[in-house]
Amino acid sequence: MKPLLSASKRDPTKIRRACQDIYHHLLDYRATPAAPRGSQDTQGSLNVGFGKYRRQFAQDWQKKFDAAFGKDGSKIIGMPYKMFCGLFGKLYTDMNAKKRNHPGNLKEYSTWFGNFQQLNYDMELEIPGLV
Repeated sequence: MKPLLSASKRDPTKIRRACQDIYHHLLDYRATPAAPRGSQDTQGSLNVGFGKYRRQFAQDWQKKFDAAFGKDGSKIIGMPYKMFCGLFGKLYTDMNAKKRNHPGNLKEYSTWFGNFQQLNYDMELEIPGLV
């Protein structure tokens, strides 16, 4: 968001699109997955669905995000960068203070991970951090 908000001439369409992408991937647990299991959306990111843990996170933080930034980023468009940083910092601090224990089962994060079977795919699944 920093490059979009600190630009000399802001592009409201790009700001709104970035906010919608963030919202869709982190907080929009009610939306039905637009893409079939294991496929990529138009932005090139994997559509993995919400597991129980991610759904609970979204339910806990969706209203606070909407109050701070507007449902579709409508409040961010005219917001000064410093104000955005302050609101984001407060939200981030609150999230860290209310962390829950992370589940050990991947299906809690994503239904796609829970249903993943390597035999159904031609390519390997890359796990970040493993060589």
